[in-house]
Amino acid sequence: MRIIAGQWRGRRLKALSGRQTRPTLDRVKEALFDMIGPYFSGGLTLDAFAGSGALGLEALSRGKERAVFIERDPRAAAVLWENIRALGAESRAVVVVHDAVRAAGRLVRRGVAADLVFFDPPYEFPDSALVELLGVYAAAGVFRSEAVICVERGGPFMGPSDARFQLWKARSFGTAHVVIFRYRG
Repeated sequence: MRIIAGQWRGRRLKALSGRQTRPTLDRVKEALFDMIGPYFSGGLTLDAFAGSGALGLEALSRGKERAVFIERDPRAAAVLWENIRALGAESRAVVVVHDAVRAAGRLVRRGVAADLVFFDPPYEFPDSALVELLGVYAAAGVFRSEAVICVERGGPFMGPSDARFQLWKARSFGTAHVVIFRYRG
């Protein structure tokens, strides 16, 4: 696993060994960033269910100013911090070691209003729970208006029926399905 583009292009990232996390494949990550725009100029990214932090760190490498990572597993969060330190990104990153479902309140208290968001939960995480989670984050004000919300699932994902979440793009890569919404909050 590596950073594909930007200031840290080619840098390798560590991942938690075993089956506790499922890193996004480089080809999926590259296609995802081609879909949303290859480079950014500032802004905040939120990487929920962060694991190694590959998606949020890729966004930082490509020009996002700051990133907030949510990871509930302390071992995965330790690996994530190793990756952040190895890239020298400590001043640009915050790691919240908490369950993504319960983290909305903490994000609001930290003033998080993200314009690029990644939700990459375990494939066994129920779609209905993910739809509910997106609603909770929206109600808490975690998404800026016009935020890009990227979801990776192990099968097709319809997303919320809430009109604020407008389907923008969707693409399949074998078992990985990427769905991107624009948030019109």
